[in-house]
Amino acid sequence: PCRDVPVPDTTLPGRNPRGLHLRRKRLRAAVGAARLLSLCTALAAIVPAPSAHAWSADAHEIICEIAWQRFTPAAKKLVRSLRRADPEPGRTFAASCAWADRVRERGGRFADSAPWHYVNVPAAADGIDPRRDCPAPKRCVTWAITRFGRQLADPGRSAASRAEALKFLAHFIGDVHQPLHVGRPDDRGGNEIAVDFFGDHGRCRHGAERDLHEVWDRHLLARAGERGPAAARRLAAAIPAGSAAGWQNTDVLAWANESFTLCGAVVYALPGSVERCGGRQFARIDEAYYARAVDVSR
Repeated sequence: PCRDVPVPDTTLPGRNPRGLHLRRKRLRAAVGAARLLSLCTALAAIVPAPSAHAWSADAHEIICEIAWQRFTPAAKKLVRSLRRADPEPGRTFAASCAWADRVRERGGRFADSAPWHYVNVPAAADGIDPRRDCPAPKRCVTWAITRFGRQLADPGRSAASRAEALKFLAHFIGDVHQPLHVGRPDDRGGNEIAVDFFGDHGRCRHGAERDLHEVWDRHLLARAGERGPAAARRLAAAIPAGSAAGWQNTDVLAWANESFTLCGAVVYALPGSVERCGGRQFARIDEAYYARAVDVSR
């Protein structure tokens, strides 16, 4: 979405009252675009590579707290301004990054927004194909990132509309880096793979078992003790400066394809199975798999 921020024409017109007015408008727009670019790149810098891959509300807050720490003063000023116009701003910018899950669950205007959080890609594919994997009208997470990036960057929209876009954008940039949000259609991104997570397999009825998607969403970093502002500070301090600069130049499809690659290399590379619930086979999470998964998650 950062590439979609409109960079206005700042060519100075001739000296006349109308020209002076246009010049001021263009300069104001240029400043606004620069702030938005700063905001976009700060969000991008904290998530495009393997860095904070567990997407419960706690983990979305960790991602956005790291983003806040990396914002320029101008980006922070912009976020504060948008949050003042937001009827649901949350306690902090970081806390607001879980809002997209809440509005999906409560219905209303965004009752049909669930597909915006993920994209399913066939295992045999070379990578994401937007025509195949993200068709209208349902759409998917890469489409949502582009849509709300443009909405955030549009100075013609109200501050409340742009504040809403900011919350969606921050959330979906986090989602696309949870590998199973770019998982396989046959198991619904791991939701239909029952697992035994160190003896915890949930309950023995359909829909109540522990599943692979849930493990990656919340249980990995919970077991690792990564939670809250302290985790954000640790993870932020571990980001190499050179890596962050490279991540800012990565496009949305590249982010999704990285998660798709991690699915094949790590997420679906399960070590075996155990019998649970009257002889049913549950994928087993062992220490070696957990160590690899947590390394990706961080």
